[in-house]
Amino acid sequence: AISKADLAAEQTFTVKTTGGLRVIKLSEINCCEYRSHSVIFSLTKGEDVASRTIREKFSEYISPILKDRHFLQCHTSFVVNMRRVELFVRDSFTLYGGKFVPIAAKQYPWVRDTYLDYLMAKEDGQ
Repeated sequence: AISKADLAAEQTFTVKTTGGLRVIKLSEINCCEYRSHSVIFSLTKGEDVASRTIREKFSEYISPILKDRHFLQCHTSFVVNMRRVELFVRDSFTLYGGKFVPIAAKQYPWVRDTYLDYLMAKEDGQ
C-alpha cells in the first residue's frame, strides 16, 4: 500500500518479501515485472526485490503504484517508471541501466499516447 506520512514524505509501496516487509520509494522503482505469481521490483540502484506469492491479479496488486502519474502498465506483466525511460520504440522501453521492458502490441497506441502526454506535461513543468 502507498503511504503518505506527511506531505513532505515521499510516496512508498510496501512489499511482503520472504525476508519481511520492505518499504520501497516509488522514485527508486525502475519497473515491476509479474513472474511466477510474484512481482519483481527492479530498483534504480541495481537491486531486484521479489514479493512473496501474490493471490490477486497483477493489475490489482500494482494499482496503488499506477495511481502515480510516473507509472504506466505497458504490458500484462510489466509496469514502467516513465522517469527511468531512456529509449522508446514500438515494441519496448529501454531504461537507464539497459533493462528492456516490452510493450504489448495491442496496447501500443495507448502506451505511445500516454508516454507522449507524460513527456509534454514534463516539458511544461508539471
